[in-house]
Amino acid sequence: MVRAPSTSLSMGYVPDGLTPEQYKKIQAEKDAKIKASKTKKRGYVSVFRFLNLSAYMTPFLALAYYANLWITRLALVEKQYRQYSNC
Repeated sequence: MVRAPSTSLSMGYVPDGLTPEQYKKIQAEKDAKIKASKTKKRGYVSVFRFLNLSAYMTPFLALAYYANLWITRLALVEKQYRQYSNC
């Protein structure tokens, strides 16, 4: 049995007017852009921006938000007080 010599077949697309090296460089730049885009934090809001709600909300909504925080904190303190006052 005789086998044909093994040859590797390498085919690829290269646009007209570009050398394979130029095309590889363009593709590498495009891949780098895509990779950089995937690592961006989209929709991320920093803690400092989150806490400065009055700049992004109407004063009434900001007041309601901070009042809710106060009431929630007060309820938590009251719960802890009840828990430890029975000792």
